Amino acid sequence: MSEQKPPVQKGLQLSSILSKCKAESDLKSVTVTIDAQTAKMLLDINTTNRPLSKAQVNLYANEMLRGKWKLNGEALIFGVDSNGVSSIISGQHRLHAVIQANNLYNEELHPDAVLELHTVAITGVQLDTADSVDQGMLRKHGHVLFRDEWVSSVIPKEWNTNNSRKAKWCNALAGAARLVWLRAGGATVSSAPKFIVSEMMEFIKTDHKNLCVFVSAILSAGEEEGAGLKISLPYIAALTYIASLDDNGELHKDTMDTLLDAMLKIAQNDVTPGTAEHALVAYWNQLFSQPGGKDRDLDIVGPFVKALNAIIMGEKTTAAKLKLSKKEAENYADHPPLLAGWDEACFVYAAEQKANQAAAAEQAKAQLLEQREAAKAAREAEKAAKAEQKAKEQAAKEEEKAKARKEAEEAKSKVETGVKPGVMNALAGVVKKQPTAANAEVATKPMIKRKPVPASK
Repeated sequence: MSEQKPPVQKGLQLSSILSKCKAESDLKSVTVTIDAQTAKMLLDINTTNRPLSKAQVNLYANEMLRGKWKLNGEALIFGVDSNGVSSIISGQHRLHAVIQANNLYNEELHPDAVLELHTVAITGVQLDTADSVDQGMLRKHGHVLFRDEWVSSVIPKEWNTNNSRKAKWCNALAGAARLVWLRAGGATVSSAPKFIVSEMMEFIKTDHKNLCVFVSAILSAGEEEGAGLKISLPYIAALTYIASLDDNGELHKDTMDTLLDAMLKIAQNDVTPGTAEHALVAYWNQLFSQPGGKDRDLDIVGPFVKALNAIIMGEKTTAAKLKLSKKEAENYADHPPLLAGWDEACFVYAAEQKANQAAAAEQAKAQLLEQREAAKAAREAEKAAKAEQKAKEQAAKEEEKAKARKEAEEAKSKVETGVKPGVMNALAGVVKKQPTAANAEVATKPMIKRKPVPASK
């Protein structure tokens, strides 16, 4: 009996392997926690990066607010130029997202929010290597599903025989889930909002677990010899699933059986003339016989929705009636053809939400305008008060100057005369007095004339 080998300790095995690798550079790495303030400091050295995408920042910030952002080993990379100056090579969108998530954070709305960035930071990378970063294969929604253990519990055996078939099934489920998600939000294909991977997983596993049944059925129908399904199979799976939901989102089994049976007949080219299925085949034949691109909403989704409604109601229709009229095409963005039940309820709710948001936006705009007007009035009042105060201060200064001038003139007058004004008045009174009586008598006596003395002989 051969000796049993001890179990391999993978962690130690990896460490052992890496320890034998030769160090090729002076790169350094560290696991860090970055808050909004640190993010702002790091962005101050972001001088040589690519243009910022606000949409990507919003996407990351939304993930952080939803509590879905995790430490996954994807690093912030900081480069250094020949002068030793550091700059960000990869990570500016994550840093901006941390700041935005903190700005938008509301404790009641975001109880699971991640407001700090837990990540690995690598430094010492040569700055001229920046253009080689982020050039790998994008991890798509189907790739994420392919690796998820949940898929193994729901995928049919015939679609799990090899990696190629499993990948096709996962890609179809991802595509169908996105269309269901769009309709749930009252959006059309052309609106093209971003479907976050983490949201997709929760959306499929929790809210729409039966979608995978429709994906399996439609993919299998697409392999029928007739190959009569001429539009995107994920679209067919998504819309037949939506059409089978009632107002409350509950699956209606009879409707499901009716629609899947109709799709199988179309795939096998086994349709009865005069039926809605026959009209749909005729419409597809006309549509794809004409060259040129096809509009996914106006040429594909809209007419298919009208056909599904006719199939459910057992109504007869024609290819011409399935084609959108000019008015339907013009109003499609706001009022597309809807499936009765859950689809219609979702669009009505979304329309109400949009109207409420628009009203709230108008109210906020009016409040902002009112605040601006109030602030303007306050500034003008403050400016007027300052002007009035300045005028008073200027008048006081002028009064002080006039008083000082007057005092200076009076002082100058005293210096020039040398005698006080009261003394001058007293002297003037003395000069004007009449002579006394004795003096008057002397003054009135005639003067005695003396004879001249004769000269000597």
